[in-house]
Amino acid sequence: MRALVADAISADAPDFIAIDGRVVLPDGFVATPEQQAHLDNANEHLATQRAAQAMDELRRAQANAQFTRVLMPLQATTRSIAEATRLLDANVNQQARLVLEAAEAGLRTRAVRIG
Repeated sequence: MRALVADAISADAPDFIAIDGRVVLPDGFVATPEQQAHLDNANEHLATQRAAQAMDELRRAQANAQFTRVLMPLQATTRSIAEATRLLDANVNQQARLVLEAAEAGLRTRAVRIG
């Protein structure tokens, strides 16, 4: 799983860190009994933090699964939080909210196909 995250983060944006991630199946996907067995095994592996085995099961399921994660620019977000804190301390709540909204807008979503 870590390799999937690393592959999706560009070398020109080294301060992006993953803050959320999930495995998703395509809309309308209907599993055959064999595919469902692989998906069930993948879920069991994920529940016990065995990501490599889970990815192998997802590949075997041939379900066109994707690993989607949310990336945060660490340095920019840290600066935004510091600025928002300063504004809140000065009771400039509206400006603080705008700064935090801008930080949220800096989040990026990346997806990598599994299998």
